[in-house]
Amino acid sequence: MNLQSIVITNCIGIALTLLVLYSSHLARKSKETDSRLLTGMLLILASCCLMEMISFLVDGVDTTFAWIMAWVSNTWIYLGNPTIATLWLLFTDYHLHRKVERLKTVYRPHLIILAASWIVILGNLVWHYLFSIDENNVYTRKTGAYIFFILSILIVVNSIVEVIRYRRCHTIEIFFPIWTFLTPFFIGVILQMLIYGVSLGWCSTAIGIAAVYMSMQNELAYRDVLTGLYNRHYLTLTLDSWENRSGIMIDMDYFKEINDRFGHSQGDEALKDMAVIWRECAPENGITIRFAGDEFILLLPTNLEKIVRETEGKIRDAVDEFNRVSGRPYHISISMGHAIYSHKTPDEFMEAIDRAMYLEKQQRHANGEMVERRHADRGTVSKGKES
Repeated sequence: MNLQSIVITNCIGIALTLLVLYSSHLARKSKETDSRLLTGMLLILASCCLMEMISFLVDGVDTTFAWIMAWVSNTWIYLGNPTIATLWLLFTDYHLHRKVERLKTVYRPHLIILAASWIVILGNLVWHYLFSIDENNVYTRKTGAYIFFILSILIVVNSIVEVIRYRRCHTIEIFFPIWTFLTPFFIGVILQMLIYGVSLGWCSTAIGIAAVYMSMQNELAYRDVLTGLYNRHYLTLTLDSWENRSGIMIDMDYFKEINDRFGHSQGDEALKDMAVIWRECAPENGITIRFAGDEFILLLPTNLEKIVRETEGKIRDAVDEFNRVSGRPYHISISMGHAIYSHKTPDEFMEAIDRAMYLEKQQRHANGEMVERRHADRGTVSKGKES
């Protein structure tokens, strides 16, 4: 590739990353983990596109400033390879499972490998085993550089394995068109690895991320905006294939009091707190849904009563732990019920878990306090009012 082509290619990459950053600015205000990971990927990607241009522009320019920029730009590019690949892996996993604690435990070895790779790359400034820059300020790639190309590819392949494993555990649709990212990524990175002087890796990665982001907008129709959980529309679609499994419903007690005493902004925070608890307590292949207002549903891929009750116990323990350590001005209290979805219609299944939850709420208020319910507003799964 000539210099003009390299500049144009990387400018396209920068433009795409800025476009996605601009398009996702509202989502990033939510401070969700996947939004933060996406932002990190885009910022590092844009900087790598810029550094790639600089590295070619200063190559062979015999000045002290050009020599410094050659070392800085090329070192930054090498640091960016495993970093973006690791962020993509974390982004993929969180988008599928939406569990922060899972990232901290499952991917701790990956983060250690990333930190070690940074140390190795910085060591190249002294020992020059990845690349060197001679007295004429000309860059030369060394054999060790291919290790980092392969490392980045293997990390991304790990994300493929996770998506395949997730699909095998879930019979429902997921909105994550991973191949729209992988196809341009692999083409660009492999060509840049095999053909010296080609600058396609960063631009093709930007194309892949932009394609994934645009495709993922379809998911917004099935997500609750406030909590990030699936919504009632998604529940309706899912129950058609949920025969011989189970579900748990909860209702947040005294939620109206939280709104009245602390304001609706704190009420929203309480709902988001409950959503975090709901996700963290869900098994790996469970489906978390905000059903209506302060009511949540967890669909479990099992018909074993023991497992369902164990999950309920885990949820209660998590709520108690939250109330002990959160420091919120409110405490979360829940009523919960479950049912096995066997030889029932979707509406019959929903009536069963609603009735079970309502009975617990009555027991919790056996002192005669009025139980507020909104059956008139709830309707059925297929015909009810959306919330």
